[in-house]
Amino acid sequence: MLNYKSYDNLLKDIKKNIYKLPTDAELIVGIPRSGMIPAYMIGLAMNKKVCSLPEFCMGNEGNGGNRPLQENRGGKLKVLVVDDSISSGQALLKAKKALEEVDSNKYEFKFMAVYAAPEMLWR
Repeated sequence: MLNYKSYDNLLKDIKKNIYKLPTDAELIVGIPRSGMIPAYMIGLAMNKKVCSLPEFCMGNEGNGGNRPLQENRGGKLKVLVVDDSISSGQALLKAKKALEEVDSNKYEFKFMAVYAAPEMLWR
């Protein structure tokens, strides 16, 4: 079964549920390709830096544009890794595998998907 969501639906769903996201996230990392649009929507709504997973794995900690952003207060940088949806969980597993190469002493990761297949909700 196909469930269609427009970008307008995506933005409305993110805005409606933004309070559920960790407020201490300092960097939003999107899982290419489908996670980039929601990552930028979340980054814009939360005024946080955003980058893609490959950029992050190469040492890029995002670009914040011209507006001043709250800087890391010390300790591990809190990173929210975003995908648009999760069905089998394969993209998320690949993202976690890619992040194994990153210095885990420097970062604290949390993972999310905007939409989930019903069978994924209780995993």
